[in-house]
Formats: sequence, C-alpha cells, structure tokens
Amino acid sequence: MNKKPKTQDELLKSWGDKTDPLVSICCITFNHESFIAEALDGMLMQETGFTFEILIHDDASTDKTAEIIKEYEKEYPQIFRPIYQTENQYSQRKGASMNPEFNYPRARGKYIAVCEGDDYWTDPEKLQRQVGFLKSHPEYPAVAENSLVVNEDGVYLRIFSKIQTPEEYGVGDLIHGRKFHLASILFRTEAMNLPDNFKDFPFGDTLLFICLAKRYPIRFQPKTSSAYRKNAGGVTSMKNRKKWVERAEKFHLMINDLLQGQYSNISFQNIKDQYFSLFKQSVKKGEIGDALFSLKKIEAYWRKIKQLK
Repeated sequence: MNKKPKTQDELLKSWGDKTDPLVSICCITFNHESFIAEALDGMLMQETGFTFEILIHDDASTDKTAEIIKEYEKEYPQIFRPIYQTENQYSQRKGASMNPEFNYPRARGKYIAVCEGDDYWTDPEKLQRQVGFLKSHPEYPAVAENSLVVNEDGVYLRIFSKIQTPEEYGVGDLIHGRKFHLASILFRTEAMNLPDNFKDFPFGDTLLFICLAKRYPIRFQPKTSSAYRKNAGGVTSMKNRKKWVERAEKFHLMINDLLQGQYSNISFQNIKDQYFSLFKQSVKKGEIGDALFSLKKIEAYWRKIKQLK
C-alpha cells in the first residue's frame, strides 16, 4: 500500500458540509507497534463522498502502539476517537472480543467497518463501493470482500478466498467455516444483534457474522480490498492447535444453543472434523495422550451426529 493518506483538512474538504459520520471504522489493537501505522493509513486513504470516524481501542499496549496512535489523533482530532486502556481488558475478560464492548457502542455511523491493528486495507475505494452496494440493496445486512493473507513482514502468502463470483452466505455456511475475513466486511449498525452473553463466546468475529446473517445472508464480492496478517504464534498455529479446537467446541455448542439447535448437525460435524485433524497431528508427532483424547471426542460427536440423522 503506497498511497499517501489525506490530511484532515483534505478529508473535511472532500466531505463538504456533512458532519455526522456515515461509517464508523472500528479498530482494536495491542502491541502492534510495527503494524498500526499501516492500518491507520489504509483507513485514511479511503476516497469517500461521506464522513467517517475512526474508533480505536488500545488495550494497554506495552510497546509504542499508543504513542503512534496519539500522533495520528493529534493530526486528525476531528476523525479519531481513541480509548487508551491502562490495564489489559482482553486478559481480564478471558479473551472476549473488545469491539462489542468498547467500540460498537460508541459508533455513530449507519454502517460499521472493522480493521484490527495488524491488518490493513489495500483499496482506497473499499468503503465507497461497499456503502454503495448496501444503499442499493437494502435486504442485505452486510457485504464482505476478499483479502490477501500476508506474514508478519507483509510478504504475500495467498489469497484468502478462491471464490471468483459473488456469493451469499447464510448462517449454515458461516458455522461450517469462515468465508471471509473481518477486515473485509461492512455491515449495518442496526443489523448487529449480539446476544447478551457475547463476552462468553470465543471467536467474536464469527459470532458477529452469524448474528448478522440470521435475518438475511451476507453478500460476498470477490474484489480484494484488505490484507490479513497471519501471526505464526496465533491461536490457530500448530503449537496452539489443541487449545483452538477446544475453544471451537465451546463456540459451536454455544451457537447451537443460541440458534435453538437449527444447525446442530453442521456444528457437530465441524467439531468432529477438527478433532480428527488434531488426532492425525498428534499421531504424527507421537503425542499418544492427545491422540486418545481426540479419539474420545470424535466418538462422542459421531454419536451426536448419528442421533440427528
């Protein structure tokens, strides 16, 4: 991403006499010193005929992330609305998503876009295009696009989705597996109906997608407009695989309860497949305890799936 972001005066001039933000851009960040400037520049380079605001939640970063945000806040005081935590909220809430608690309630826009502090947008027309789509298609709660997957150094790894035609993704599709990345979506603020116990759910972005799609499917457009930075030490990495599968099990059981069992066969099958993957990895690494643990889980979920058929 080489485009230089506009100054605040240039943005305000392009927005004319519009004052209330149409889009609220929500960003959560923690120790993203090496990435946050690229994320913020991707937001500021957006070419729009409407006003947007940038809501940031810095979760008590211990590096220079907060200092960098404060420099942007100084240059864009009418656009940036940051929160600087003094104690890490993610750890206190056992991994709960920060956007629903600290950013979404502050959003003044009719639409919400999300970009976490280590991701970034690559297309300056992303917001304008997505707002235009939702305005002309009032039945859709959200529109998502494709993303690049890059490593921590920004080196291209792959495209996130290989789908090359527009698609519609309902609840069943989203339970079965992620179809797009969080940084690619724009959704109607009014369509966000998260459960009261959202803090207890792992995988807050998937919960958001499912809740948005309860009324009507999410539209996917194959245009690539963002980049997802894959962290080698993230929760889906090999060394954290068992923990990730256990979180996925909790998530799918909670989703099954939230949706009153309507998609339980899909979620149970998904969990069984994840434990089978963990089983194969455990056998290959010679971890007998984890392999036996996975086999017991596979058997339990196989029984649940058989009962549903």
